[in-house]
Amino acid sequence: MAQTTGVDAKQVKAVLAGLKATMLAPLHIKGLREFTLPGLLKVTAVAVPALKTRGHQPVHQTGADVCCNAGDDKNCACAHSRG
Repeated sequence: MAQTTGVDAKQVKAVLAGLKATMLAPLHIKGLREFTLPGLLKVTAVAVPALKTRGHQPVHQTGADVCCNAGDDKNCACAHSRG
């Protein structure tokens, strides 16, 4: 983006960081759960109900269990290492 606009890369990163912060604030659980950038995009957060535990759920081929337990909603974020 810096090359196509002729703006310094640091300035582009700063603008994108500001846009990220502006987008995440209304998407928070206590926020409006919706963000609109007129003429470009509309983002809506949707809550998905929790699922029951279905036993051992291997992740990739490491044999590690899924980190989101029963009762967790789908807003949880999990990070797994590949073995």
